[in-house]
Amino acid sequence: MRRRNRLGIALPLTAGVLAVGLVAGPAFAADDTDGPDDTDASSTEMATSNSINGALTDDAGEADGDASEWAKLAKLVVTEAALPDDDATATDASGAVAAVTYKQLTITTQMQQRSYWCGPAAGRAALTAFSVTKAQSTLASKMQTDSDGTYATKIPGALNAYQSRNKYHDSKSTDSAKNLFARVQVDVDNQWKAPLIPLVQAHSLPNWSSAGYHGLHFISLYGYGSDGTSIKYFDPIDDNALYGRHVVNRKYVWAGMNAKYGSDGKADNELVW
Repeated sequence: MRRRNRLGIALPLTAGVLAVGLVAGPAFAADDTDGPDDTDASSTEMATSNSINGALTDDAGEADGDASEWAKLAKLVVTEAALPDDDATATDASGAVAAVTYKQLTITTQMQQRSYWCGPAAGRAALTAFSVTKAQSTLASKMQTDSDGTYATKIPGALNAYQSRNKYHDSKSTDSAKNLFARVQVDVDNQWKAPLIPLVQAHSLPNWSSAGYHGLHFISLYGYGSDGTSIKYFDPIDDNALYGRHVVNRKYVWAGMNAKYGSDGKADNELVW
């Protein structure tokens, strides 16, 4: 059985919580022309909304035993074993806290153009790492996105239709924050060079939590820190306080992948990688 959850953002008020309704975005042509990058957010073509309708997921993940996935899993075991535990602090030879450097993929980003297009926008950013640029409207059609959002299970097929370097899968087997970081490192370091797309309860992300927002949401993970805990992610939401590129401890993304907030549906450990 397929399960859909219709979710929005809530804003806290002094006397309680107000659910913010959706604001429909403008229509966009279904072609492969591209809008501006987030280096000039003021010129980015977008729907101006302070709400998000989140993401939808299926109860069953994809597991077809593809050879590329087995190759990833083999590298994952070795990579994860070398990472620090969640409470460890990276230090240099003198014992001082080590400076963090980052390894990341080159992506071109764009705000989601409709309040329920976080899936297409996250997928669009991921494809640019493969030097592929597709309009959000094209990906929304390919992912069968509707006004309720996007099924995570529809994202791999859409991404695989436009590139062949990485065979994307929808996985529910990420079993810890350490394991999540290892997956990011495997995909960024090795021949796949592929951003990952988790479905998160966004309230678990520090920026969302501090702003009082919540809702199921897709983001793109595209880099990691030498400390073994920091992850770089792109958030496509059409809210200037949250939109753009951020660095966060791996534990927040992991928590978001497995969290429920208020009346929202629970994020179900979904990761497209």
